[in-house]
Amino acid sequence: MKSLKRKRHPYLDKAQKGFITQLAKDTGKTLEHISRVLNGSRKPSFELAREIERLSKGEIKMAYFGYTL
Repeated sequence: MKSLKRKRHPYLDKAQKGFITQLAKDTGKTLEHISRVLNGSRKPSFELAREIERLSKGEIKMAYFGYTL
């Protein structure tokens, strides 16, 4: 079975410490789930991808996860 592994989003290399933790709190998801979504080992739902884009102020686009409006 082929892995869904993607490269780590470039925004995360610039992100302030605690960004992932705050994102997890704001979305109501676990830290582990958000970390896996952002490192590419899990694909988020459409709603979560949209929320991540909104909370990151457009830095992490839904298109990164394969979604478009």
